[in-house]
Amino acid sequence: MANTLLVVGGNQDKTFKKMGDRYELKVLHHPGESKKSGNKKEYQTLINKADCVVVLKGAINRKSMIMVKEICKEQNKTIVYHQGRGVTGAIQSSLAYFEGLSA
Repeated sequence: MANTLLVVGGNQDKTFKKMGDRYELKVLHHPGESKKSGNKKEYQTLINKADCVVVLKGAINRKSMIMVKEICKEQNKTIVYHQGRGVTGAIQSSLAYFEGLSA
C-alpha cells in the first residue's frame, strides 16, 4: 500500500503527483497561498488522509503554517518542514521520513 503525503505550499500540483508516482507515493496538495490559505476544515480533511505532511516554508503563508501545525499536533501526524519550494526537495523530505519508519 502506498504511503500518502500531503504537501502544503507551492503551485506545482501535477508535478508533485507525477514525482510521487515515481516513488510510489500518493500525493495530496494544498497551495497554502494567502488568497487560497484554506480553512481549518479543509486542512483537517487533507491531513487526516495523509501519513506525513511536508510544509514548503518558502511557499506558504504564516496563517496556514500555524493552522497546519496545530492540526497535525491534534491528529498526531508527522510534519516535516522543507526550506525550499521545489518538488524534488519536498518528495525527498518525505522519503527520509518513510524510510525511517521501515528501518
